[in-house]
Amino acid sequence: MRISEVILERINSNHALDGYVKSSVARISDHIVSNKLVFFPEYTDHDVTHFEAVLETAVDLATDKSLELMTDLDFAALTTSVMLHDLGMHLTKDGFETLVSAKSPMVPIEDFGDLPWNELWVSFLAEAKRFDAKKLEALFGSNYEPVTAFPSFSEPWDEFDILLVGEFLRRHHPRLAHEIALSGMPSKDGTLIQFCNNTSDQDRFLNDISGLIARSHGMSLRDTFSYLEKHYNNKIETRSAHPVFLMALLRVADYLQIQSARAPSAKTDVSKLKSPVSSREWSVHQCVTDITNIADPEAIDIIAHPQDIDTFLRLEFWIRDLQRELDMSWAVLGEVYGLHAHSGLNKLGLKIRRLRSNIDDVEDFSQTVAYLPEQIAFTTAGSELLKLLVGPLYANDITVGLRELVQNATDAVKELDSLVDEGSIEPTKGRTDISADVQVDFVQDGESREHLIPNIVEITITDRGVGMTADIVKNYFLKAGASFRSSDVWKEQFEKADGTIRVQRSGRFGVGALAAFLIGEEIEVDTRHYSEPTENGLRFSASIETTSINVVKVACAVGTKIRIKVPKHLQNQVGQLLGDTQGRGVDLYHGISQYFGREPSLNYTVDGKNIPWDEKCFLPTKVSSFEGGWNYFDTDDYEINWSYESGKPALSVNQIRVSGTFADQLVSGESNNAGIILRTVIFSTPALSIGDKSGSFPLNLQRNTYAGNEMPFQSELATEVTDELLFSCLWHLSIKKQSTFPKYAGFEQGKYWRGHRPKWLHCSDGMILNIPMFLRAYNPQFALARYGGTDDWTIAQEIVDVLPKQSLFVHEADDEFARRNFTMKGKLTRTLQGEAHEFTRNATKSQTVFVPSSFVDLIRNKMKPGRDATVALDSLVQDTVPNWLVHNASGVKEPDEAQKWRKKLSHDGTDTSVVSLHELACSKRPDKEGFDKVFFERWMELIGHPHLPKSPSKAKELQKALMGKLGEKYKFFEQRANEKIKKKRDKAKEQGVG
Repeated sequence: MRISEVILERINSNHALDGYVKSSVARISDHIVSNKLVFFPEYTDHDVTHFEAVLETAVDLATDKSLELMTDLDFAALTTSVMLHDLGMHLTKDGFETLVSAKSPMVPIEDFGDLPWNELWVSFLAEAKRFDAKKLEALFGSNYEPVTAFPSFSEPWDEFDILLVGEFLRRHHPRLAHEIALSGMPSKDGTLIQFCNNTSDQDRFLNDISGLIARSHGMSLRDTFSYLEKHYNNKIETRSAHPVFLMALLRVADYLQIQSARAPSAKTDVSKLKSPVSSREWSVHQCVTDITNIADPEAIDIIAHPQDIDTFLRLEFWIRDLQRELDMSWAVLGEVYGLHAHSGLNKLGLKIRRLRSNIDDVEDFSQTVAYLPEQIAFTTAGSELLKLLVGPLYANDITVGLRELVQNATDAVKELDSLVDEGSIEPTKGRTDISADVQVDFVQDGESREHLIPNIVEITITDRGVGMTADIVKNYFLKAGASFRSSDVWKEQFEKADGTIRVQRSGRFGVGALAAFLIGEEIEVDTRHYSEPTENGLRFSASIETTSINVVKVACAVGTKIRIKVPKHLQNQVGQLLGDTQGRGVDLYHGISQYFGREPSLNYTVDGKNIPWDEKCFLPTKVSSFEGGWNYFDTDDYEINWSYESGKPALSVNQIRVSGTFADQLVSGESNNAGIILRTVIFSTPALSIGDKSGSFPLNLQRNTYAGNEMPFQSELATEVTDELLFSCLWHLSIKKQSTFPKYAGFEQGKYWRGHRPKWLHCSDGMILNIPMFLRAYNPQFALARYGGTDDWTIAQEIVDVLPKQSLFVHEADDEFARRNFTMKGKLTRTLQGEAHEFTRNATKSQTVFVPSSFVDLIRNKMKPGRDATVALDSLVQDTVPNWLVHNASGVKEPDEAQKWRKKLSHDGTDTSVVSLHELACSKRPDKEGFDKVFFERWMELIGHPHLPKSPSKAKELQKALMGKLGEKYKFFEQRANEKIKKKRDKAKEQGVG
């Protein structure tokens, strides 16, 4: 790196300083040259030329009098700090691993309140999981992916992982510069590369002061004062150095590096930048053509030609920010040195005080470009727009309004209980006006109380939760789209260091108050925050059109009460949510509730009388896992209860129903998957009741559909489904005959397995799923397919027992042959032409088909076969077995035992069938990633082979091994199976008695 001649002249005579600076510069330069910006692949130039330019600019910024006042130590510290200031961005992947490891040698410097790097990284990842779409697009581009988990250092990283680390380092590289100066650069295997000499007291001082100057470009100048005063007794002159002045030089010089030379257009001509951060920076740099200060010696003139509005606004922001930086630097310099005329330090200053540019006069500049150089964006035009949006946004569904208010109320109770449990606050005095944690009171119209469906004139939702402060009311409750539960204040109270949340909140979109206007035109609110005294409660009334809301202080209990007057045209509609007066209750089939949790408790009343709850409708949590037919597992972000039993909501999040019950959807014809795609041909989507620990489960605004692509816990769910299926199969086989093999409730009923396609196939060793990956793993060498006839287990068992090893038996007892209808000629023709079970057809090396002669006579004499059918029938010759014909007799040799079995089959009756023999050669095609592959791999992990055994004794052996692998989960499965058997026996006894 080239060092300014001004600096060299000043330090040359001081051998210690000269050696310190030149050795540090040489080591840092070598590192920068040999290591690319791994985590900033598309950033503007941050190589050695950037460091040279910053240093040269810093020297140029100092006034002549300042250069006279600067000491040799100042020049040494300035040079070293410039080399350090962006060095953290040159970290390698190995170095980053060292930095954020639990045993990182990089220890936080005292007095700045820094977290250890590993904790800071965990905290950043937790925050990254909450990045909204705007933030994600700004970092990763339009093809962004939500941040869910981060790979280990031994796993491959994709582009998004690299950019995410880049964002972390961008935020914290000023701090890292200081620590590198003192400790060294993190490198591979937990080592540190030392750049700065550390042999003398002066070396150590220079390391610290240079690091602090470098650090200062990422913090307020005044925030460095306490460190200087604590460690060096003053901030004005530290061992003859003037660090505050050097800090001002560095930060302004770094700002000024915006000439287009740093971002040559050739770069963007070659390839489009993928990172929006990089793209914005390069476009701004490219548009600046000149920076001078000829006209006014204390001003910088910037000539720029931004080609689009984004670049213009970014440049405008940069100019304003640099002017603010100049103003602040001059203010601080005056504060620190202004009273030191006796020593001349009041003369320390910058040559530049202000900025001017050709874009300052926007009107003039607009004449030179083809776009409007001003920020134009969508904004709300007051209450009228909200009034127009609120109904269509939620399809004018009044249940949404009630749900939003109830879920906000239950969230508030959870938050209060969490604060009490954590010991953050003392328990509050309970409310006396409600009998549950949350209560919804309906008031009927007096004239309609005797009607089957009464009119509801008023609804009040009351909770004993945290309540609201004036700030929350103003900036969140009354502001559409502003969710307090997404604010930093809320996160500080309820978020753990790893980003998980102490309370499972349901509200997230900030539409609670807005949705209330689906029910009524005006709301009346009483609320008191737990931190406020009794007399500091708040009361206000508001409609969606209110332009000035009068909030007054009142005495009230902690919590919130919202009262809504229901307009006449909605009174009967609200009454219908309650159901008729004879069968009124809270269950999954009425619209009165979409919250089905036990805690917080929810009570509904009509004219002060409680509405009873159906105990069966409560949704499970982690505490109640494996109850009521639900299964359970959890991940870092979610607690998942799932079930294939009927009568459960398809999808629920934090005990709020997202979609209806299976029964509801079957009646309506709607899909029961609530928008969830599992990418499986084997299983349907189970009912899911999800505890959302991080508030990240993707739902649409109406909260009635899953809004993601693939489930965030798809692999874990595939594993859990496999565990239950295998238990069910082995349990069944160990106590029952194989001939009554069970139908698993979770099997997909769609087009892949149509009615005539069996879920299971017989094989020499037992039963195997009719799935290609299972069949390929079994690697059958021989298949016997029977088409037509009755599905008789005894006949099937006879042939399976005598087939060669690794054989399949496929039976399609279809109506085409059994009913002797006209389509049988097409079916027979296709079979003779090679049609078979999909796997068998693809794996067939050679085939022989045996056809009863009665089928051929019937087709020829009664069905008028066409050309293709005639050709197929003509290919048949007489078989050695009477009354049978054979196609391709020289193909697969029929085993003797198979021939004996075929002789026993009916050749002219309802049980008459076609028999096809196949010699197989299985191909090993790779299986696609997804639910089914995880299912298969878990199956093989648990039992070691792709088939289930024939005998109950072998099933019991596998069952015992499965018990050891599943542990506690197996006990829940077993208990549930025993309970089902007991219920069947009890029912049989009752029917017997009757």
